[in-house]
Amino acid sequence: DYKTYNDHVYIVNEMYGGETGMQVVDLIPLPESEPIQLETYSNIAQSHNLWIDPSGFAFIEHYTGDNIQIANLLNPSYPIYESTFGNLANNCHDIFTLNNIAYVSEGYSNQFGIYDITNLNNIIPLANIPCEGYAHNAWANENETLLVTTEETQNKTVKIWDISDLNNIELLGEYLGENGLAHNAHIKNNLVYISHYSTGLKIIDIFNPSWPVEVAAYDTYPDNDDGGFVGCWGAYPYTENGYVYASDMQYGLYILDFEEINAGWVDGH
Repeated sequence: DYKTYNDHVYIVNEMYGGETGMQVVDLIPLPESEPIQLETYSNIAQSHNLWIDPSGFAFIEHYTGDNIQIANLLNPSYPIYESTFGNLANNCHDIFTLNNIAYVSEGYSNQFGIYDITNLNNIIPLANIPCEGYAHNAWANENETLLVTTEETQNKTVKIWDISDLNNIELLGEYLGENGLAHNAHIKNNLVYISHYSTGLKIIDIFNPSWPVEVAAYDTYPDNDDGGFVGCWGAYPYTENGYVYASDMQYGLYILDFEEINAGWVDGH
């Protein structure tokens, strides 16, 4: 996986050998010259994923006993160790942070954990949301009233949670495409962009989170809409030009021009 921060790209290796760990590549020379490989952060040998907080810290999914390691990227050429979640967030598969809160998808622990990371040396568990499937991905809206989760398990829905009160988290709505298998979900404004395996990209409106409505879709995998781990694996909506980038494991990268469209609800009495 990779993430960018201040015109640098951070690449996490999933292999052993030379230059293992988190590699830093400087993108500033592009497009006139080739990018430059900078420092390799070697405090980890192997990882699945990382998330970079806007404050300049990389949260790197690691392994038991150091489930999430935190690297300081304030000097991107020389990333250094900052802290760790230790034994918290066991079986972490994915992490997203916003406003000093971490939302951790804890995989085979079958729960999504919510943590206060105001003090990186004293991380505090706040709440957890149990699930029946594999806790795969979680994303909060900007004002942190809603959390959308995916479980990457056949026939397990994409769920929308009310997290405005962490002592009383409520399930508001659910959605699932034709193939019955969603991968990741990201929120932009009131829309959720879902990489939905064989059905491609799905976009749902959650302005009314109790009644999510599909407003757009693009099938990146035309072979079928069956279940299984094929098709769209990533969808990235955070662009200024309205483009959505969707990566399909079999058919490559799709660049889609999307003008936001919203659902309408009729409430009759």
